[in-house]
Amino acid sequence: MGEMVDEKYYFIGYKDGAAGSDAVHATEENAMIFMAKDNAVPGMLRSYREECIRLCCTPEHINRVDGLIERVERYRDKHRELCKVPD
Repeated sequence: MGEMVDEKYYFIGYKDGAAGSDAVHATEENAMIFMAKDNAVPGMLRSYREECIRLCCTPEHINRVDGLIERVERYRDKHRELCKVPD
């Protein structure tokens, strides 16, 4: 096992490679998890979106980030009692 990027969570995630993109196998060695309940996440996602624009990411990627921001906001609205300062 190589050095872990995310030392807090152990996980396996997959992206299926649909629509011509490469399939991806994500683990704590090459990815990280941020919880929607963490109060720092909405601002982090907005900053990420702005950085993606600065880097000239594709409109499709920006749209996916916009969708992620919307889903996180809906989750947080429904589960206010779970939202907290990250630990």
